[in-house]
Amino acid sequence: MSFLNILLMAASLLAAPPEDTSMIHPGGLSPVFSLPAIDQGQAMKLVHKTNVALNDLVGVLPMNPSRGVLLYFFQREAGGTMLKALKKVSRKYRKSKLHVLAICTDSDQDDDLHSWLKSLHLGYPVLRDNYRIVAQRYGLQSMPFLVIVDSKGLVFSLGVPPSSRSKMLHEVDSQIQALLSSQ
Repeated sequence: MSFLNILLMAASLLAAPPEDTSMIHPGGLSPVFSLPAIDQGQAMKLVHKTNVALNDLVGVLPMNPSRGVLLYFFQREAGGTMLKALKKVSRKYRKSKLHVLAICTDSDQDDDLHSWLKSLHLGYPVLRDNYRIVAQRYGLQSMPFLVIVDSKGLVFSLGVPPSSRSKMLHEVDSQIQALLSSQ
């Protein structure tokens, strides 16, 4: 094999696409991201900037160390009704240093979405993933979807939440309690 062939093979290995992210699983590394907040005030309160990066909160040397992050992927018509329920979760665990980040995957940029979210007075950041890049990194096939990330940046749990508000709150609460007790 010639030096040129070895060089070309090495280059092709380096240029290979990242591994399949649909294989995200509990215990695996959570894909990092940085997304703009729809209501920039909530992001400013949490990380003192208008974009929120997962590694601002968890992982190696986070700016604002957290014990975990609950990621709630949704579209307005698919999971938007549960945002208010997560407000309770956010308030309950704020002192425990567990944060809620909602990630909207709707592609529209209308003011109606911003107004609607502002009217909910959520108290936690809602981030915009217009092009579904982050949703693709997490391998999401359906909305809504929940991912809980631990303080090290590892996926603690993930899945489609129950459609009932009370069942979802119960499931989220038990997952968060398990996370906090494991640390």
